[in-house]
Order: sequence, then structure tokens, then C-alpha cells
Amino acid sequence: MDDQDGEQLVDELLADPRKFDDEGKAYALLQLYFKGFPVETLRPLLRSDNVFVQRSAAFVASELGGDSRNLVDDLIPLLSSVDRHVSWYAMEALTVCCKGEHIEKFAHVARMLESDDNALRGLAMRLVSNADVSQLEAAWRFFGAPDSYHRTHADALHALVAAHKVDPTFVVAMMHDPDPLIRRYGAIAAKRVLKKFPHLIMEAGSSVDSDLRRFHDDVVDVKGS
Repeated sequence: MDDQDGEQLVDELLADPRKFDDEGKAYALLQLYFKGFPVETLRPLLRSDNVFVQRSAAFVASELGGDSRNLVDDLIPLLSSVDRHVSWYAMEALTVCCKGEHIEKFAHVARMLESDDNALRGLAMRLVSNADVSQLEAAWRFFGAPDSYHRTHADALHALVAAHKVDPTFVVAMMHDPDPLIRRYGAIAAKRVLKKFPHLIMEAGSSVDSDLRRFHDDVVDVKGS
């Protein structure tokens, strides 16, 4: 592949971002990155003020997985995008890339459990429930720093890190907590101990909290497939 092909497609994206998105050309752009177009060229696209440019670039970054690891600091601001697609792709990319030197930045994905968007909260629950223990430990350290104002996250993440030792009644109590954030973490804990305590996820299914019910349904669908 000649880099000129990638440059030409990027020019098309910048010339008419919405048309580029509507025509699904982000997939064609992704193929060029798979063929060796420099990943670094995504950086200015992720930093664009145009949401459709961000959307195409974030999609490519999410599909490239670990190859996007040098773009972590450019992806984090996109979590607060007004566009659900942009935030969604950024969350997926960060989950894969927040390892090694970037591992504590997985906390930004966990913070999306507080999103005002129910779809993004649901994605955050799924991503955190499937995260490596090392990522959970790193997020716990991040939120547990002396200058942190996120003690709820820190305490709940500590429970996830030690999920294999946690009393099942504590997980149930989390799912019935008045704080919706703790309830979400409780459902995540139930998923992470699913093999040992399969009955716990049923508490999420019968919850008055719609986030927990949706999470339960997703877990059951995956388990049954």
C-alpha cells in the first residue's frame, strides 16, 4: 500500500466528514491502517473539533486494538463527547490499550459507569466486568489516591479485586445499595463470580434498577449462547 492512498482517504474525510461517515468509508480507511498506514496519522483526527471526523477516527482506533496504545491520551477526552458513537469507540479502544504504562488510565473507562447515557453505562458495566484484575487494581489505585474525590469507585473496585474472597451477601447488599453506582458495581461483582456463585446474577435480573436488569439479560444471553 502507498501512503498516498491513506492520505487521499483522510483528505476525503476532512473535506466532507458527514458524507464520509454516511457512506461507511471509515471501514475502507481502517483497511489501509491494517495494511500499514501510520497509526500516528489518527492523532490529529481524534483531536478534530468535528464530531464526524472524531467518529471515524475513534472507530478505526477501536478496531486497531492494541496498535492504538500510543493514542490513549487522545482517546480519553472523547469519553465526554456529545456523540454516543465517539464515546463508545473510545471506551472500547481504551479498554484494550490501557495496559502496561497506561494501565491506571483504565480508571477513565470505569468512570463511565456514571455516564448520563444508559447505553454507555451498560457498555462500561460490560467492559469493567471483563477487565483484567491488573486493570481493576490499577483503577483502584487511581481512585484511591490521597487527593482523589472518588472513594465510592475506590471502595467498589477493591471489592472487585477481592471478588473471589467476598461474601456473597456483601455482593447482594451492593446490588441493593441506595447509590446507583454501587449497585452497578455489585452487578459487575456478581458477573465476575458467576462460576462460583451463579445465583447472584439473578439478583440483578429482579432489581428495580433497569441498568442491572439489562446487564443481567446480557450476561444470561452470553452464557446461553
